[in-house]
Amino acid sequence: MQQSDSRSTISESLEQLAAVSQRLADLAGKAAGLCPPHEDVQRIVDVVAARGALDLLFAKDAIDGYDGTDAMEKARVAHYNAALEMYTVMAEGQIGSDGSDVAVVQNEELVTRIGHTLKKELIEFYHTMSHANERVTFTTEQRTALESAFLVKPKLNTAEKRALARTCNLNPRQVEVWVRAQILIFSKESYLC
Repeated sequence: MQQSDSRSTISESLEQLAAVSQRLADLAGKAAGLCPPHEDVQRIVDVVAARGALDLLFAKDAIDGYDGTDAMEKARVAHYNAALEMYTVMAEGQIGSDGSDVAVVQNEELVTRIGHTLKKELIEFYHTMSHANERVTFTTEQRTALESAFLVKPKLNTAEKRALARTCNLNPRQVEVWVRAQILIFSKESYLC
């Protein structure tokens, strides 16, 4: 159930990203003078309200895993700015041409949805950063597969690393580090003998 929900969320996000990309392309075309601007509707997005909502979502004390390091602060600010920019572009894209001179958009649901999505991504980034240096203990099956592959061919190319990683349910970087460690161990043993 959760996997299908995440697939639909990813699908919705991709659709939104496509719409935002198209809107950015349209805005770039207008800026370059390729498309005549719509003179009957002036587009104004309530960025102040969006900033207020995003300030609450991206507050330092409201983010799990935030420890105040420079890298985490840069990531927090970058995600905040990305959310604000996405909201601005998407909100402008939702303004219809109703014939009025000024159309004001304040879409709290949109800014909240964008903010929560990017905040979730930010928390995952923090989690990855905080666990980046933890030691991994391989299972017996993983060690056996790695050792067998190493005995057959001590130096693996990229495709072989990926295939071995897939077989062992590891990422290719873990396989690469393990193989390098084995090469060092093997070279020390042969040097001592």
